Amino acid sequence: MHSFGRACATNLALDTGMRRGELCALRWRDVSLDEGVIRVRRTLAEARATDTYCGETLKEKLPKSNRSNRDVTIPEGTVEFLRHHKQMQLYRLMYNDIEQGEDTPVFCSDLGELCRPSKFTSDFSRFAQHKSFDLTLHGTRHTHASLLLKKGVPIQYVSSRLGHESIEITYKIYAHFLPGDDGGSSEKWGDLAELPKDIFGLLPAA
Repeated sequence: MHSFGRACATNLALDTGMRRGELCALRWRDVSLDEGVIRVRRTLAEARATDTYCGETLKEKLPKSNRSNRDVTIPEGTVEFLRHHKQMQLYRLMYNDIEQGEDTPVFCSDLGELCRPSKFTSDFSRFAQHKSFDLTLHGTRHTHASLLLKKGVPIQYVSSRLGHESIEITYKIYAHFLPGDDGGSSEKWGDLAELPKDIFGLLPAA
C-alpha cells in the first residue's frame, strides 16, 4: 500500500473505530461516498500456512457478531479523503492493466490483491514511525471510542458504532471515559475528525 493509501487507512480507522480485519475486507461496494456510510459486512481472517489444508491463509468471514454487521457514518472530510484515494488507486491499477470495480478492495496492492491483516499492521507501524506518532493500529479503535465518550456521545451509540456484541462489553472497557455529572458535548465524530490530522500530520507532503 502506497503512502497516501496508508494515510487513508489510518484516517478511516480513526474515524470509524473499525477492526483490522474489517478494514482489510472492505470493498468499494461497501462504501457509499454519496451517503457518507461504510457498510461493515465481512472481516478478513489470516491463519498460518501450517493451520490450513490447502495452503490458503486468507479467509473472508462474517463479522464477529450480529451487531458487528453495521453501517458506520463518516464525516465529509473522510469522504473526500476516500474519493481521492479511490482515484489514485484507479491509476495505479490501470498501470498494471487491472480494472477497478465494486469488488476491488478499498485497501489493496497495486495488483488489486487483498491486503493481509499482518501486512496491514506492519504498514501502519511503519507509517506511524515515519510520521512520529505513538499509536498502534488497534489503538485507533480505542482512540475513536474514548474521544466520543469524553465528548458525551451516549455509550449505546458508541457500542453500536464499534460493533460490540453487547453494551456491557463497551461499558466494561470504556466506563472510565464516561463524563461525570458536569456532562459533556453531544457533538458527533465529524467535529473531532480533523483532530488526528492536526496532531499527527497524517497527510503526506505534496
